[in-house]
Amino acid sequence: MNPGNPGLRPEQGGSGEDNSWLETYADTITLLMAFFVMMFSMSTLDAGKFKVLKEAISSEISRRPPAGKGPNKQASFLPEINVLKSSKKPSQAPDSERSSASKSSAEVLQSQPVITELAESGQLKVEYDKDGIRLEFASKAMFPSGDASLMESMGEVLDEVGKVLVEGGYTAIDIEGHTDDVPIQTARFPSNWELSASRATAVARALLDLHPIDPESLRPSGFADTRPAIDPASEEAESMDINEVRAQNRRVLIHARFE
Repeated sequence: MNPGNPGLRPEQGGSGEDNSWLETYADTITLLMAFFVMMFSMSTLDAGKFKVLKEAISSEISRRPPAGKGPNKQASFLPEINVLKSSKKPSQAPDSERSSASKSSAEVLQSQPVITELAESGQLKVEYDKDGIRLEFASKAMFPSGDASLMESMGEVLDEVGKVLVEGGYTAIDIEGHTDDVPIQTARFPSNWELSASRATAVARALLDLHPIDPESLRPSGFADTRPAIDPASEEAESMDINEVRAQNRRVLIHARFE
């Protein structure tokens, strides 16, 4: 006891500090470590489940689209079409880019059996350049003689054409009807002008019914016999049978362009 202050205990010797806080700190660190270990274990991917999920997604993506209600009952799966990557207007895209997109569209079309069949029989020509693709159909492949009602077989063909026009991103689609020089005069078609225009319009209407094409991009027009593929009065025509000349002049053109 301190005689001068009997209420106070004598100070204990030594200069050691109170380290009891270390126990709390250690407990906190241990709890944090346990928490992060638990979180990591929960986020670890189950390889087996991931493989099953991956295969299911891949199978769904690669599955062919089901048959629709349209003329194309056996819907085909189109290869990927190279589209314009430029953010500018299509007409301002580099020539190489536009040419590549057009070539891709032509190749996709030519890979379709219904298109190949027409091309091999000489009733369809597929061409392309940096401005777009150009399809030339013989009229006999699309319409009965003297009529503007599309043949039933054209449904599948125009379905394939429409897919490419949509995927290719073409902004101007000219559809031209052309006839031969033999006059026509019926109640429905007083002249070849009405016949050629009606045929072009029938093609445009079919494309709109089959695919979500911008109506403002379609430009159907009829030229009667004013723009023949082979001029009946030319030297080339003189060496050909007149019926063959007229057959080549009866045609429908679809020219899809980047504008």
